Formats: sequence, C-alpha cells, structure tokens
Amino acid sequence: MSKVNGVVSFVHEAEFQGKPSYSIKLNGDENWYRLGANRFAGVIEKGAQVELTYDEKTSKTGSVRLAVTAAKRIESEAPKGASTSAAPAARSAGGYNDPARQDAISYQSARNAALDAVKLLVVVDGIKFTAKSDKKAILDALVDEYTVLYFRDVESKGAVARVAATEEEPLPGAAKQPAEYSDDE
Repeated sequence: MSKVNGVVSFVHEAEFQGKPSYSIKLNGDENWYRLGANRFAGVIEKGAQVELTYDEKTSKTGSVRLAVTAAKRIESEAPKGASTSAAPAARSAGGYNDPARQDAISYQSARNAALDAVKLLVVVDGIKFTAKSDKKAILDALVDEYTVLYFRDVESKGAVARVAATEEEPLPGAAKQPAEYSDDE
C-alpha cells in the first residue's frame, strides 16, 4: 500500500459492466487513480485536497493500475489569528463553494425534479404511447427536456420564460423527441 497527497484536478465517471466506475487525476501527477464503483462522495471532489491510499495492481496486459482503497479529505489549517467563524466563503475555485460544484448540485436537483415530473405524468396517464412507441426513448427524451427546463429555472432563479418546445424548434440543449411521441391521442 502506498499513499499520495494532492489536489483533485479531474474526476472521470464511466460505465463498466453496467455499473458506474470512477477515476481521478491529481494536480501535477500524470497517474490515474482508480476508485472503481466507490465515488467517495464529499471527499473526492474537484479542487479538494485529499490523501489517497492505493494498491498497485498489474493487469494481464502488463499495465499498472493504481486502485484506491481509502481516501480522506485534508483540511488546510487556518493561519494563526485567522477567523474561524462560519461565515460563507466567497465563490471560488475548489471547496464546497466552487461554482462547478454548485452547478453539479443544481443539475442533480433538476434531474431529480425531471424524473419526478415524468413519473407523475406516467402515473396519471399524461403520456399516451402508440403500439409502436419506443417507451424508453420517449421517457428519456422527456427527462432530458424537463432537466434542461428545471436547470435553466435554477440558473435564472425562477425568471425563465416558459416556452413550449416544438418539433421544429426544441428547447436548446434538449434531446429531440422521437417521432412516435404523441401527447394528444
């Protein structure tokens, strides 16, 4: 087992055998550290100072993988005489107030709201499917469209003008709905 300290510069998420798999890079370090399915949420965040414990594993092809077995966040010590009040920090890169982190939280919230809205539409038969409908594709498109709407709503603090999407002019960033989709049958 080895240990390394550093600032997380990149978090990569991929799907491996149907499950999420995570890897990270640290500033100034060319190595990829593999987390596997363990995201270490709240610890492994872009800009966070961390200490990783890892094992070096050699694959059948001879490549070396650095598999993280433990991770902890390292809090920087405040200089002597510095205030330790709980006043909110200014939005800056890194840490809990990082704009990218706040955007990720807003996106997750918008995605959850979109999933709930589509679930409600399905429960109350608000979506009509034809016999040939690809239900999954239709539901995925709706979740994407609602996610964009709700995310924009959060970004503008509720000042988004509600505009109905049409097939000719979908909402920017929204996936185009499949032709089988029909909500007026």
